[in-house]
Order: sequence, then C-alpha cells, then structure tokens
Amino acid sequence: MRKLTKKQIATLRKIGREERVSAAQRRSLVARGLVTSDGQITEAGTAALPLLVVESPMTVEPGRRYGVQAAIPDVVVHQPSRTVVIRTQETDGYQDYACVDTDLEIRHGADGQGAIASGCVRVSCWGASSAHGGRRGLCFAAFLGDSGHVYVHRAPATSTWTGMEASGAAIRERLRKLGGATRGTIQQGDLLFVPANGRSLPPESYQHEVGALGHHVPALPLLQAWIGSERALLVREPTEIRHLPAQGATHPTITLPAGQWIVRTTASSLRGGGRD
Repeated sequence: MRKLTKKQIATLRKIGREERVSAAQRRSLVARGLVTSDGQITEAGTAALPLLVVESPMTVEPGRRYGVQAAIPDVVVHQPSRTVVIRTQETDGYQDYACVDTDLEIRHGADGQGAIASGCVRVSCWGASSAHGGRRGLCFAAFLGDSGHVYVHRAPATSTWTGMEASGAAIRERLRKLGGATRGTIQQGDLLFVPANGRSLPPESYQHEVGALGHHVPALPLLQAWIGSERALLVREPTEIRHLPAQGATHPTITLPAGQWIVRTTASSLRGGGRD
C-alpha cells in the first residue's frame, strides 16, 4: 500500500475518533479500503496508522489534603485511531490548598510503533495540607503489541527507561527480558498467563472457583489453586476471557486453552514470545 501523507493520517485519525471530515477526504480513504462507505475506520485503516501519544493538560483546583498521588496523569487509549492521550494536571492562579505543575516530554520511535513519555509532577501544599506535597517522576512506555493493539506500560522513572530508544521493538524487547516467563505465554493487559508445565498440580488440588481476576472476566468460572505464592488456574475447556474497561484502557478478548496456567499480574507486557 502506498504510504499515507501526513494530511491523510490526520484525516484517518479524525475518522477513527468519530470526528467530522469533508466528504472528499472520506472518499479518498474509502477508495483505498481504509474507511467503510458509512464512514467507519476499517482494520486496514487502523493498521496503516502510526502510534501517536499526546499530552492533554487539565486545569484543576486542588482541595484540602490534595497530594502527589492524586496528580498522577490519567491515560486514555483510543484503539481505532491508535492514539494515547496522557491527561496531565496544572493549576492556574491563586489556590487555597495546593499548586500542581507537570512537565512531560514525549518521544516517538522511528518505527511508528512506540513512544516514551517521561517527566515529573510537582505538588506544592501549604497550611494543613503541607505534608501531602512532593515530587513524583513519570514514565509511560506506549507500544503496539503483536496483534497491533495499543498498550501503555507505566514504567519506573529511571534513566534506563526515560533514556531508552522509543521504538516499539525496543520496548517489547526490554519487557520480555524483564519478565523471564516461559514461551507460550498469553497476555491480556497487565495479566500474563504462563503454562504450568513442570509445575502442574494434581487436578484434585483445584478446589475453589474464581469468577473474575480483577478486570479480567472468564466466560466460565475457573478452578484455582496456589503454587507457592502464585495463583494457578485449571482450564477444562477453551475459555474466553474478556477485559472490562479500566482507567480508559480496554484489551482484546483472549481464549485460554485447556490446561493449567500460572497467573502473573505484572505491569509489563509481551514476555517470552507471548501474544496479547
């Protein structure tokens, strides 16, 4: 497919966000199979878009006991347009209890599949709220998973993360190295399912049912047991697990094959050849 121009990419993103564009702009993208005749972005249209991370500052009026934790940015992911919006906080003018200042630098990878957003948020408090002020480093690594789905990993604000190459390939490689999981893993958001393999338990060890794993909900209740400090699941038949929206992030439904699986709730993604 011929490479899209910057104007075409901008138009395609608007359509993905269900914003209005001219009929002429839409027709040109329909002709290329990137948009349907009724104005919906297609899978091919989404696949043609590079990842975009933007900052969206919000003016806030902090209340009593407002602290650094409350000033951590929210992250909103819009999958069809491959857009990640980081909603930072700022204060304007005189405030009764606290002032908030956020600095954020965003670097996009040359491959169009990754970005690193790093900086810090500072909260200055006074009076009864003075104990809640402080500074917190920020680092968000956004990247495209193996399926083309957008993931955002909140990384520690160390020089290793903030100074690393911002390409999707580099981010995925780093997260795999950090994970140390076996091959054949299945990823859904920050939940990683690892085949139990040699750590399998006798089926009778699985005595308790579980209907949800946080925001991750299986279509059928699964049996669980514990292997050391790790949760293990017994899946008797292939079971779909869907993800409920959490803090603006939604992830594709996955199918967990029959077998025994160790559940690792980590903030990292795509480890050991896993697929999202």
